[in-house]
Amino acid sequence: MSMPTSKSIKRYFTKIDAISSRCRFCLKIVKNHSNTTNLLSHMKRKHPMIPLNQKSIMNVESKSEQEEPCKKRQCFEKPTSPIIQSEPGCSGSRTIERSCDNISNLSEATTLSILDSSSFSHIKGKQKKVTEVFEEVSSYTEGGRNASKITNAILYMLAVDNMPLKTVENKGFKKFLQTTLPLYKLPCRKTFTNMMDERYEVISSQIKEDFKNVLNFTITTDIWTDSFNTRSFMGITVHFFNMGELKSVNIGVIMLEKSHTGEYICEKLNDLCVQWNIDKEKVTAIVTDNGSNVVKGAYLCFGKKKHLPCFAHTLNLVVTNALKLTTHLSDIINKVKEIVAFFKHSTKATEELKSQQIQNGAPNNKTLKLIQQCETRCNSTYLMLQRFLLLATYISSVLFNYKNPTMVNHDEIEILEEVVLILKPFQLLTTEISGEKYVTASKIIPLAHCLKLSLNRLDGSTEFGKELITNLGNEVQKRFYSEESFIERNEILAVATVIDPRFKKIHFESARSLSNTLNIISKMFPTKTREVDSEGFFKPVSDNSNDIWNIHENLVVSKESRISDVNSGNGLPTELKQYLDQSIIARNDDPIQYFKQLKIAFPELYKIATKYLSVVGTSVPCERLFSRAGEILADKRSRLTGPHLSNLIFLSSIEDKYWFE
Repeated sequence: MSMPTSKSIKRYFTKIDAISSRCRFCLKIVKNHSNTTNLLSHMKRKHPMIPLNQKSIMNVESKSEQEEPCKKRQCFEKPTSPIIQSEPGCSGSRTIERSCDNISNLSEATTLSILDSSSFSHIKGKQKKVTEVFEEVSSYTEGGRNASKITNAILYMLAVDNMPLKTVENKGFKKFLQTTLPLYKLPCRKTFTNMMDERYEVISSQIKEDFKNVLNFTITTDIWTDSFNTRSFMGITVHFFNMGELKSVNIGVIMLEKSHTGEYICEKLNDLCVQWNIDKEKVTAIVTDNGSNVVKGAYLCFGKKKHLPCFAHTLNLVVTNALKLTTHLSDIINKVKEIVAFFKHSTKATEELKSQQIQNGAPNNKTLKLIQQCETRCNSTYLMLQRFLLLATYISSVLFNYKNPTMVNHDEIEILEEVVLILKPFQLLTTEISGEKYVTASKIIPLAHCLKLSLNRLDGSTEFGKELITNLGNEVQKRFYSEESFIERNEILAVATVIDPRFKKIHFESARSLSNTLNIISKMFPTKTREVDSEGFFKPVSDNSNDIWNIHENLVVSKESRISDVNSGNGLPTELKQYLDQSIIARNDDPIQYFKQLKIAFPELYKIATKYLSVVGTSVPCERLFSRAGEILADKRSRLTGPHLSNLIFLSSIEDKYWFE
């Protein structure tokens, strides 16, 4: 390993003055006296995991070369009192006044009360030495041990809790610190802004280095418009498997300054991959919504085979289209939308609705509000109707005093109740598939299959309900089982399903698709195997349950696979055959833990599993990212620039170990 150079070491520090520099990891100020010996010693002692050789050095650019002492002093709040006071009634206390010339940045005499051992017995059991007390005071000066910890904790709070940097200038916040930490000097807003940028550069560079060792990535992306400032952003999240766990990082929120064409989106995706050391060959999948421009950008950047449409978004399209196709149902739903809009725009009606709930025993802080439908938000129609029915009695009482809008009648209420009952499985499926910290992509084929079987055996009690069920079934067939969009032909989803020990082969309707999938998996093994040459037949198992997952459980109980004869041994690698012969594990078990425990028995399958089970099934992580972006840009932070927004979102998404290691 090559020795670290002076330049490479200095990249980790921000120069304060001629003799001192601030560490960009822990914010501690190190005296360097124009050389790098102390800087190198600090890095080896405090940050031994950070690479120091020139080849592995992180690409951290120093933005602030030097801060003038006079400006630096102006950027800190003067502590209210550098005094540690004795406890009341402590007869053994004595006051010591000493010059603080030997303590950095303390120019005034410090009055200290050194308590006797009895005063400290309930805390540490012994009296502190005078030198220890002065060391404690010194640790609160700029760059001191405690000061650095506090400053870093404030940076963490600002980033993780979406708080504006202006918080450090707020009167209440200053008073809080002056009361609880009188020795701590609060840096000014500008200093915190610079520190936040430095923190981003340091941590992002560290993660870029970590990315070099990641074997496979999944990317989710989406486009969002900030209506307050009419700016458009593209968000990108990265998901991967590391140290036996699923990880995710929000790597960017990029302002889109040109027309949102597929070519422009492809260009931005390419730029991000280069910036973050993401080898495009390591990208297993990119998940987007069904917008044609975003899909085209994904195709151009990564290829068609790596693109996955967001399952949650597709389910939402199934519901939206089925509702529109159901005769006259849209008219009833529009009446509900008008009522909800009326309450949203009428303060008086909203207060009356709240009062009605309180009169019937609801606590003041537990009253419910109506939910407005948003077609681009998953399950919004279901959630609107569900809340409306829950408050229908109170709504009717309030609307009795108004000419418009008209309340829905009793028959329409019954229709809406059936609609909510029919749509509930779609809401449950969307929630199930939208996680980030557990395996999701391998659930898509099983969930689509169970949903199809559930709709096939569901009966409606009204004509509206029967028609809606038929329309939903047709849309599911169109989106997942038609010749153009047969879900079992999607290589990523099919491999993920077979490799998931909770599902394996039981949810494949097509024996040919299963045969092709096992062929694909077989070719991933290092040793050449015989080609699969057998096919089987699958007949769905009947079930009267309305619970989507109950269909899966009954499939497992009846027989682990009705097409278990397909590829049961001929031409398969021994390791794959042994895996398929194992019993299916419980649905709530963790497939990642399964392969970790059996890594020695299934070494090649373990590699395949870490690649395909780390794929996420939706672009919901990006939607969550934009929800956070909206919070950050709201009100007092509406003038935040695109790069600063991206930095803050990144810092709020990383693990705590990067902040406090």
